[in-house]
Amino acid sequence: MNKHSIYLKAVSLVLCMGLVVGESLVAGASIKPGASNQVQQTPSANILAGRRSRLRGIRVRNIGSSRQRRGGISCGGNISCGGEKATITPLVPHIKPVEVYGQEPVEVYRQEKEIWNPVETSTIKSRPTLLVYVSGTTKTTAMFYLNKVITDNQEDEILDNVPITLPGHDGIVSISLPENVQLDLNQTYHWIVTIECDPNSSDQSGNVFAEGWVKRTPIPETLANQLKNAQEFDIPQMYADAGLWTDTLSSVWELRQRYPNDPDVETAWQILLEQVAVPEVSEMKQATLN
Repeated sequence: MNKHSIYLKAVSLVLCMGLVVGESLVAGASIKPGASNQVQQTPSANILAGRRSRLRGIRVRNIGSSRQRRGGISCGGNISCGGEKATITPLVPHIKPVEVYGQEPVEVYRQEKEIWNPVETSTIKSRPTLLVYVSGTTKTTAMFYLNKVITDNQEDEILDNVPITLPGHDGIVSISLPENVQLDLNQTYHWIVTIECDPNSSDQSGNVFAEGWVKRTPIPETLANQLKNAQEFDIPQMYADAGLWTDTLSSVWELRQRYPNDPDVETAWQILLEQVAVPEVSEMKQATLN
């Protein structure tokens, strides 16, 4: 059992929570309305073609490896959480884990629900926006924990834990880091969101949670130069080409909120949800903006 399993077991006895909202893009690359408001109303054929080429083929390159999690911590779904089947899914790419016994890989299952491991994602931002999908619950609060990964032989350093607001229905929830917290360069962080299933019980082991790992990396010089004069619809693909999942997703999320009726933005969003690669994808595709 690795340190993350041990840590999460301890954490799951204490927590339960949801999420907040995002931050601006780096290096002057914030998604700003500007002239594109006019474009939104009467887009030309050339502009539409450009959007399609930039957004409809979006795919994040070089997605990282999985952070294996093992142990008896519930992620929800088939767990009763205050009489509900609450689930939290981090919007990061997942892989289906296997355990190998001898030469034969064996798929891991728990409580009749497949376990999917989130991969470690990258960001160039000091305060990136994180996204999760919450379903099956009317609860309106949760907790967000941010931990600094130290070494394989030491416990993570807890940096922050804050309550967040959930929508009370199925939907996407965004999380922004508190202003007093910034990610260090070349450092990996472990984040957790939990929903408290029974606030009157001292046993919190049945809480529903989601987790992810994000690493802040230096911005490549080429990308920094591209972002200086980037148009808002160009930014997601620039991040995607650099392998920055966290920033790609949050930039499309911003566009989706700014242009909720834009079919090309919606297509890019659906493509990225497919890359999350968990069974809940079909549900997430129907999730409305909150």
